[in-house]
Amino acid sequence: MVSITGQFRAQEERYKNRIAELKDWLTAKKVESVQIEDYVAADRCKRALIKMEELGENLLRLHEMKVAATINEDYDSAQEMNLASREISDYFSRPNEELLVSLSKVQTTPVVDEPEPVQQPAARTPTPPPPVLDDRQTQPSQARETYEPEPVYEAVREPTPKVPSRGPTPAPVKPVAQPAPAVSDPLASKRITEDTPIMPKTNPASIYGPPTGTTGLAHDDMPVGGGSGPPIAEYAEDEPQAEEEDEAPPPIPTRESNKEDVMFMQGFFGEDFVRRLLSAKHRLGLVAQIVEAFELRVVDRPEECARATSYLFARLLKDSNAKIVTKSNEAFTAVLDLLIEHEIDLGTLRPVVEVCASRLADRQKIARDTMELILVVLSGVIGVHNIFPIVSNLKKTKNQKAWGNHAVLVYELIKDVTLSLDGANNSVSVKVLDPFVTQLLTSTDPDARAAAIDILCFVYLLPDRNAVVRHIQSMTSKVTNRPLLNTIASRLSEVLTSMPDDTPPDQLPPSMGVVEHRSESEAKVYKLGVVG
Repeated sequence: MVSITGQFRAQEERYKNRIAELKDWLTAKKVESVQIEDYVAADRCKRALIKMEELGENLLRLHEMKVAATINEDYDSAQEMNLASREISDYFSRPNEELLVSLSKVQTTPVVDEPEPVQQPAARTPTPPPPVLDDRQTQPSQARETYEPEPVYEAVREPTPKVPSRGPTPAPVKPVAQPAPAVSDPLASKRITEDTPIMPKTNPASIYGPPTGTTGLAHDDMPVGGGSGPPIAEYAEDEPQAEEEDEAPPPIPTRESNKEDVMFMQGFFGEDFVRRLLSAKHRLGLVAQIVEAFELRVVDRPEECARATSYLFARLLKDSNAKIVTKSNEAFTAVLDLLIEHEIDLGTLRPVVEVCASRLADRQKIARDTMELILVVLSGVIGVHNIFPIVSNLKKTKNQKAWGNHAVLVYELIKDVTLSLDGANNSVSVKVLDPFVTQLLTSTDPDARAAAIDILCFVYLLPDRNAVVRHIQSMTSKVTNRPLLNTIASRLSEVLTSMPDDTPPDQLPPSMGVVEHRSESEAKVYKLGVVG
């Protein structure tokens, strides 16, 4: 992703440089035309500048939308934005003189310079009266008098450019050959606003902001018509959009990947409920009715509630619409309280945990924060030992910053639970930490390394301290970064210093180097240093 981001930035710089170069050239050309009193050429340069700036803004906006869609893995939208931006980019790559002629012909106003000679023949034909032409042929000596109406004819030519504004003419057809009008249409439905969260996403929230509310959904989840859905800001806060428009949700897609779960949900909630769940347009309005739906079924069908909870919220929490995610978090907490109140076994809720863990490195800050809150709540409901193995899996994560986010959350999760060497009695096995902490120690992100050291220090406080220290040594045996090893040793020393006076003076392995041991009346202080 880092290389892709750099590529996008370089591409954006090329666009900006070409736009600036073309703007400077047109400005100089306009000044030169004014100096030689060629006002026709100056006017052409002025109109070309206006159009060029408009196309340049469109190009940069399309590029931002392409980057946002790529980050959100909405590749259909990214492809659409890429084709549109490439069309303008190719247009700008033409020679300057050719661009000047082309840009000056494409106008954003009805005043068009080029159609004037096309309209003149149509105006000239009906204007001269036939009797006058006959008089010219029969009386050549009065030829001067027959041309007296010419001022009237000139008067007819003056309003000719206004004709296009009163009715359809061939004038609007000409710009179709140019790339600008073809690009302006997609922006009308995909314009990024300040309220859009993102994609910096975002988020934007985000840097660029999500262009849609459907990123990350399956193909069949897309709104009817293949569009990307309205921006999040257009959704009503409390009133579902589907009810406002009085439209029925689309039918359940036949290509739904997990048909078994869909059939189960249809039997549990009803077909209309599932149709709205699978429709990006109706999903937000559905969230407000989830708690009520569970209240109606928690008594009669308690054994199916845990499975329904897993499938439903795993589907909702992976949505790219920030409002759906936050509303789903509120509904999820309420449903958990309801099920706990009726003493219903929730199982592991593994699908929900997997979705939350996968979004801990999400581009949207609101999504990251929401997932952390949900995982913390789940740790108290189903146990950290059911969450930790999933959360600590970083094998597919290349984002170094994501490691830091994971590490901080893991440390928060394990602070209040029981750790052991073998993971017995629903405790978290120290060995599960091995691949996780090893990756954190070699991370380039300082937050990740700091969290790894805190985790190691916490593990060190287990009852069998000598065994844990040996375990830590084996984990760090391949670490060649001496400053990092010294940092770990120093932090361990600080932890031991803060321990009570009655702490047994366990002997550390020689490689960790016990340098000083104070008297029993004082706190036990171990100064650890890497020997070598």
